[in-house]
Amino acid sequence: MKRTPLFLNLLVLTFIFTASLPRVALGAPDGWTPVADGIDWQKFHAYSSDIYVARMDRSNPNVTIESSIAQGKLYSGFESVRNQASRYDGAINYWGKTWGNTNQVAVAINGFFFDNTGGTGTPWSGQIQSGWYAQRFWDKNTSGFAWQLDRQAFNGECVYHQGKYNLITSDKVNINIASVNQPRTKDALTVYTPQYDSSTHTDSQGLEVVVQLDKPALVSSNAVHGMVKQVNHGGDSQIPFDSVVLSGYGNNLEPMLGALQVGDSVYIQQQITNCASSNFGSNPDWTNTYASIGGDKIFLFANKLIDISDIEFTAPAPRTAIAFNDQYIYFIVVDGYHSGVSSGMSINDIGKFAKGTLQATYGVSQDSGSSSTMVINGKVVNNVYCNYLHAYGCDNSPNSKYLPPDYQPLVGNGLMMVVVHPR
Repeated sequence: MKRTPLFLNLLVLTFIFTASLPRVALGAPDGWTPVADGIDWQKFHAYSSDIYVARMDRSNPNVTIESSIAQGKLYSGFESVRNQASRYDGAINYWGKTWGNTNQVAVAINGFFFDNTGGTGTPWSGQIQSGWYAQRFWDKNTSGFAWQLDRQAFNGECVYHQGKYNLITSDKVNINIASVNQPRTKDALTVYTPQYDSSTHTDSQGLEVVVQLDKPALVSSNAVHGMVKQVNHGGDSQIPFDSVVLSGYGNNLEPMLGALQVGDSVYIQQQITNCASSNFGSNPDWTNTYASIGGDKIFLFANKLIDISDIEFTAPAPRTAIAFNDQYIYFIVVDGYHSGVSSGMSINDIGKFAKGTLQATYGVSQDSGSSSTMVINGKVVNNVYCNYLHAYGCDNSPNSKYLPPDYQPLVGNGLMMVVVHPR
């Protein structure tokens, strides 16, 4: 009998053993697939659910977190997460404390709840985008996840805004800021930023002062300097990308705004004050926060799981959440309402998964249910189709009579993991 050489037998056995091993993506022996330098993603299956996780390396200087706004304007607009990611891909940012760097959007998820019944799509609570404090967090209420210019992260709690720390000042005026990017009211100064829309949409009453800024209107104890470029009698002023509009009407306010002239130096100061009654006793410094949106339920704080007992959060459902530890920021999206495939998770289960599997130490939930979406390099990776069709049942069929197979839920804002390209 002819004998097969020993090395050939070993080769065959090695092939058989190797073929029996589970296959993973090349270059990702731990199951994580690279999206970009410093950003990876992985699909898990746990708690009878499909869980999509993207992670960003906090130590990588070439990647950052950014927030997105539907249609690019807080004034009104709904937009899918995929379209928001496309809108902000290539957009100019302020990362590195300079204007001119651009975004490459690697990962995007849906954000916080938004005005659905009113038809505007305006996000609830607050938002900070590329350093701009574009919308105030609700006073005496929960804020949300925050990412700062020094790469620090925290989950904000109850906050409010004190008039003495939110001011427009110059050698001629000292005016409290009553609101930001909201419909104005009599004798109350409203500040409009470029995130509101291309113009203020105000009526013909009062005065509007256009102030060009040296940098975004940041949350900071140090006031941001600007120069008056226009003084407009009436409303609906244009908002340049590097400017704010100071807007107001009324017998008390108009004389103060009218004291400003073209060429005057103006300073804008905005600060966020933490409530003394915060549930977890944290007192984060919001100075130089780069990106933030509203958050729903904190389920993990300082490595401690927080029990969420509200009935709407204990039922299995699609979920969106943000978690983090000292090494990574995690975006988490869970599919649901897909019988036999993915049932969805409770907020408490999200906490257990984030802590146990991801080794996260902090976590907060976002708008969930039919909004839950994750986009990676322009492609939706989770089953938004079933997440939306829970009211009808989901057969995952392209012939469904309810929605087209490429349907994307429309939301008010989102968060993104971004590769920064220098100008």
